Order: sequence, then structure tokens, then C-alpha cells
Amino acid sequence: MVCISDEVELLPSPATPEILDLRGEVQQQLTPMQFRIFQMLGAGFSVPETARILNRSVKTVENHAAEVRVRLGVTGAAGVARIAGRLFYAVP
Repeated sequence: MVCISDEVELLPSPATPEILDLRGEVQQQLTPMQFRIFQMLGAGFSVPETARILNRSVKTVENHAAEVRVRLGVTGAAGVARIAGRLFYAVP
């Protein structure tokens, strides 16, 4: 499990070599906070929910989310969700 906060843990998708490679590439491109926000947004949490859980302002989460999209080369929430969907599949 990947612990995002005291409230949220994500179960990793099956650890195939391709998934492990992708997960490593994404983690290398993002700061630890950006990766946590990427996980949460990709799991379907809204920006306000993510901000509340991580104890950050909505604006801070929006800024991190924008930088995540730039670093991963995607546009919009669908691009983030597509990549995150390959890495994580459940929110308990």
C-alpha cells in the first residue's frame, strides 16, 4: 500500500515490470508532494479534498497539479487519471 496521509492509502496495481518502470519514471519526475497530489487526483479526489487531506491550501494543490501536468506532458485531469490509473487501482 502507498500511504498518502493518515486518511488515505492506495493499493498498488499488480507489479509487472512495465508498471514498476512507469512508477519509477513518474516518481523521478515529480517532487514527493507532487507525487502525493498526483496519486490523489488520479484516484479521483478533487482538488479541495486533496488540499484538506494534505493540509494544504487549494491554491497550493492547484499549483502542484499544474506542474504535475507539465512534467508528465499531459493536459487536464484526464491525462493525470490515465497515467495514475496504470499505477494505482483502488482507494480503500
